[in-house]
Amino acid sequence: MKLKNILMNCLRLGKMVALISCFALQASCEGNVDYVLKTEWLYQNQSSRDVTILVGDGNFVGDNVSIDIAAGGNYFYNIEFSSTTKNTNPLEIEPMYSWHGATIIVGEQSYWVDSDEGITDIKNYEVEKLGRNNFRFTYTFTDEILEQLKQQSE
Repeated sequence: MKLKNILMNCLRLGKMVALISCFALQASCEGNVDYVLKTEWLYQNQSSRDVTILVGDGNFVGDNVSIDIAAGGNYFYNIEFSSTTKNTNPLEIEPMYSWHGATIIVGEQSYWVDSDEGITDIKNYEVEKLGRNNFRFTYTFTDEILEQLKQQSE
């Protein structure tokens, strides 16, 4: 009889531990949801010159690390990221140039752009919210911006 009571208590305890474990597992998983962050990047060249944009000094290999945009032309690409929040602040997203800087080539002249300046700083992009965690970032080259690059390098 005593053995039966001990076994019943162990069984009850086991059920309680299993039940608590299930609730704990469910609660911990709810906080670890991954969301998709969709970004569209549009580079417009409204200047009178052709422009080439390189990530860093041009030694990187991959998609969109070297972009050629004719005068009056555009270049567009999409990138999807994993995000831990369903309401991302677009100013916390970094363009691919933000870590390594950028080289801008206009004709035969090249100009270095440090991180947090010009094309490397998200604050210099026009931002459109297309939906939850879905943004379009537009950077526009003008003759004035190209002239500023020239003056900064002198």
